[in-house]
Amino acid sequence: MLRLGTLESTAASRLPRILANFHRSYPQVHLELTTGTNDDLIKKVTDRRLDAAFTAEPPAAKVLAHISVFSERLVIISSADHPPIGRANDVEGASLIAFPEGCAYRRVLQRWLGRESLASLRVLELQSYHAIVACVASGTGIALVPESVLDTMPGTHVLRHAIPKTQANITTPLVWRHGDPSPSVRALRTLVAKLPKR
Repeated sequence: MLRLGTLESTAASRLPRILANFHRSYPQVHLELTTGTNDDLIKKVTDRRLDAAFTAEPPAAKVLAHISVFSERLVIISSADHPPIGRANDVEGASLIAFPEGCAYRRVLQRWLGRESLASLRVLELQSYHAIVACVASGTGIALVPESVLDTMPGTHVLRHAIPKTQANITTPLVWRHGDPSPSVRALRTLVAKLPKR
């Protein structure tokens, strides 16, 4: 049994190929997949409710180990008729569409917006990128998403707006507990270590 956690974005855009390779290489391992926010997944690995997880940030807890797996680029998305977004003032009065608190991407957007802009924004919390992107496309608000997720939705009519590279470029790690990885976690680590970092 491998109890694996993942971000919704990683499940949608990155995991299908990895899981297919894993099942071919280790057909005897039963996989149980859980999605959640960054903070929720870190807590579940720490508490041994998950064996490993793909998160948005390297863990701060010393009890956890990690390896970098994917490079992601985050972009702000808006409806197709939204004016260009280059700074926080460009979204004043808009709604922020995001995953619930605990989402690392939401924190990135909140840092980019700054405290003054955040005060004027309403937040609509959703649990699915398909729902987030659909709401943005309809003009409900703006969101911050990995481009790899948008690439899985080619028919979506949203505009992509860049944010500074220091905030936009992140690396997805695979996280597990120090000192007690199961054979299935070691197998997964071996498999993802061979992936190109893109």
